[in-house]
Amino acid sequence: MRALVVASTDSQLKRAYAIARSIIDGVGSIDVVVHPTRSTASQRVVDSIAGQEWQKKPFHAIVRDGCIFNFDIVVVLLLGKEMAEFNIEIRESFTRLSPQRRPIVISGFPGTLYGEYIEHSLPRLGVDYLLTTSTRELKAIRSGLEAAGYDSSSLFLYEQFGPENSTRATSCDTVVDVVTFAVQNVVPLDRERRLYTAVRLLEYAEHFPDRQVVVKVRQTPGEKTRHADRFPFPTLFADIARSRKIPPNLVVSADPMDDILTATQLLLTYSSTAAFEALAHGVKVAIISDLGIAEGLGNHIFIGSGLLKSFDSLLSDEICSPSLDWLRDNGFGNADTGCDLRWQIEDLLEEQRISGRAIDFPYCYAEGSTFFAWSRSPEYERQL
Repeated sequence: MRALVVASTDSQLKRAYAIARSIIDGVGSIDVVVHPTRSTASQRVVDSIAGQEWQKKPFHAIVRDGCIFNFDIVVVLLLGKEMAEFNIEIRESFTRLSPQRRPIVISGFPGTLYGEYIEHSLPRLGVDYLLTTSTRELKAIRSGLEAAGYDSSSLFLYEQFGPENSTRATSCDTVVDVVTFAVQNVVPLDRERRLYTAVRLLEYAEHFPDRQVVVKVRQTPGEKTRHADRFPFPTLFADIARSRKIPPNLVVSADPMDDILTATQLLLTYSSTAAFEALAHGVKVAIISDLGIAEGLGNHIFIGSGLLKSFDSLLSDEICSPSLDWLRDNGFGNADTGCDLRWQIEDLLEEQRISGRAIDFPYCYAEGSTFFAWSRSPEYERQL
């Protein structure tokens, strides 16, 4: 099975590559195309995720020249407008080139959705499978789409972790030697609250001198990400160091999260999706609640998890296991959904092989959108 991954940012690429790898299950190959944008993942990040040859080119090129029809599956994770353009252009190329087969197109979201379900879903309607990471996400998207009169048949529950990892997630008997704080570039957004966080991390490192406290940043200096970090933690620690000594057990790292989690026993964050990865690794997790609980912080989805903790409680070493009910609703509840998806894809590919004709494309929201039609017209170009 030949798979193609099309993505741009680090989080998109990481998720898309994991989906493709799970589907081919070691039998086949994965090609990677990194679509250039203002926040395209750096070579260091792409190499750490894909670890192989990859191309940096606009997705339009491989769609318009028909190369995309040489693949069995295409996993594409892009921003909304780009996803809409992809869905339109692959249909236009299919009509123009009339291939006897087409790839099964899969999309999803680069992390857990914290809200804005319809906004994120509509541009993706048009792929064969729109993957959701949890039953909570699936229910919210499906109910919203159907209430608005849109087709939700492409939605597919594709949990990243499954029930076998919930056992690891509820283990609380590990001795803590390494604590990692997962930095988010825009949570919190302002300098005052980011400085507060830096000071509390410093206090934690002072309180537990026998523990290494790793501040995991998203990028090295000069690297681009989708959301710029206006107040980087290295700069904040440098500001603090003018009047206060930084403990030697407090370090900053931009290493891949998978590598860091291997050595970590406790992960702290406000709402990073790294919390879910940590739970799957059997790493203890605490969701910092000092700034309150709000949609803007993204920590509202952890209500009922048992993981919300203040820095004061962490200084007392109060760490709890997550709720099993919450785990089941948030990506740890079902059996191998990846296996189910793989079987369905194989059936569709076999149907094409036997019939000698490509299967029909599903309903596409962008095709019926007058805005997307106008934005791709000569009239729009003349207005620029």
